[in-house]
Formats: sequence, structure tokens, C-alpha cells
Amino acid sequence: MPGRSSKSGLLLALILLSAIYLFYSFSYTETYLEISGENKTCYIPVMEKEVVSVSFIHSVELSKEIDFYRIENNSLVLFKTLTKSAGWGLPSTEKNFSTVEYKGEKWFQFGILRNISVLRISVNPFNHYTVETGKYMINLDDLGKTVTLKVVVLNPVKATLVGGCQLERN
Repeated sequence: MPGRSSKSGLLLALILLSAIYLFYSFSYTETYLEISGENKTCYIPVMEKEVVSVSFIHSVELSKEIDFYRIENNSLVLFKTLTKSAGWGLPSTEKNFSTVEYKGEKWFQFGILRNISVLRISVNPFNHYTVETGKYMINLDDLGKTVTLKVVVLNPVKATLVGGCQLERN
């Protein structure tokens, strides 16, 4: 019977190690940018202070706009907007205004500081909404008519299982 006792001890040790591993795996969390619409939900890993940009064709001015958000305290903070014009519906009343070069193009830059807990976007294919992080880029057209962006803290296993979007690497 001595062999049976050592096998039981080994089995018990394996079960205990497996339980610890599973507990750690499911209790461990990371920060993600959740991008969700009626059709899909995506999870993009992000870090504190990382910059996320949302670019689109402005529906009135018909020119490109890029809004820049920083991840701060599990929230999005809008800190800068680039536009090609300063017309209707654009932040032309902001006091922090300058011109800059970004990716080889000249832009109007508006310094803005707004905490956005959930960013809601009404997506129209005409607007070509795109979200970029330091590592990934995703077109929002296939996600649905209304897309939300928010910072969430999740278990990586859940983020991998739930997330079903095609991310392009930058």
C-alpha cells in the first residue's frame, strides 16, 4: 500500500497546483480598451498614459479629424484634436490653438482636456472611423451603427475568448 499513498499525495499536489493556477489565471487582470457595437466587441490591451486616437471624416466639413485620448485612471481623457479646417462643428473656440505637422501633413491643433468615461460614436461608413493605439488599428465600420469605447479591467482569458475583431498591427 505504500505506492498508493504516494500516488494519492502526487494527485492531491497536482490538483492543488492546478487550482492555484486556475485561481491566478482568472483573478489576474489587465487593462483593455473595449470597443463594442451591435455586431462585435473587441479588446485591445492598453497601458496607463497610452495614447489612443480616433480618426474620421467630419460630416459637415468633409475633412479628416483626429481626436487623441490618453488612458488615465481607467478612463479616456481627450487632450488634443487635429483638424484640417476650423469651420462648423469643429473646436475653433478652444483657446489652445496652434498648427502642427503630423505624419507629414499640416494640421490645426486644439488643446482640449475632457475626461470621457464612455465614448459613444454613431458610425456611418462615409466617416471612415478608425481607432489606433501604439500597436493596433481597427476600422469601426463592421462593429455596428453605434460603437462605444471605454477602458475596462478584465482577465486576459475572457478578453481573448470574447474579443472577435480583426486588429491590424501598426
